[in-house]
Amino acid sequence: MIKRILSIDFDYFLQATKEALKSFPDGIDRSTELSTLIWASHYLDGKQGTLTRSVGVLSDELDCIKRILQKQSSDCPVMIAQSHVRAYDFVHDIVSEDDELRLVNVDMHHDIVNDNEKLDCGNWISHLLKEYDMGLTWVANPVSLEMFGLDKDRKENRAFRGIVQKNLSKIEEKNYAFDGVFLCRSDIWTPPHLDSVFHSLCDTIADHFNSVVMEQDIRKCRDYESVIGKLQPAYSKYQSEME
Repeated sequence: MIKRILSIDFDYFLQATKEALKSFPDGIDRSTELSTLIWASHYLDGKQGTLTRSVGVLSDELDCIKRILQKQSSDCPVMIAQSHVRAYDFVHDIVSEDDELRLVNVDMHHDIVNDNEKLDCGNWISHLLKEYDMGLTWVANPVSLEMFGLDKDRKENRAFRGIVQKNLSKIEEKNYAFDGVFLCRSDIWTPPHLDSVFHSLCDTIADHFNSVVMEQDIRKCRDYESVIGKLQPAYSKYQSEME
């Protein structure tokens, strides 16, 4: 039996320049607390803060995913979490080893492989590829291919081109009935000033679906402003000493 899973990373919806994205913090599966502290330090820095606050949302794509979700059966199981690594177990809960998996990953990143062999948010798809008869579609952010060097005509990049969709329009046209929907916020890749937009997507899901598992506090906005306030005196002192 074919089982279809829709996996959505909120960082797909970021409207950002390549320069802004390259300035983002680095890391795999950082906790919400740590990533909030890291983001607060980014907002404090002059140039970095300007780049971070310049990041907006691809409104048309956000509206499109909401339409796709609202067309799904209300009985479709849903999980909302912080890290994409939790999609791995979510898939296993729905798709048996005898099923064929068809995965649509809506994401800034392909999440297929990285330098880590251990399961994490950046390689969870490679683990599924080893375990299932699987078809994969990656709906990539407009700057994803350039950002990660996948736009270059190299042998290792050609496999990606066969699975890439550059927006959600064709997914909407195909009118797939998904057997499971996963959404993550990806705290280390999503600036917290956009949390209210993420929560609007959570509201769409909560209003439509009957069975939604949410990670604790995932619908709370990260309180990065208070962290900035705590860091500001030390940062200002450092700045004055550097002048």
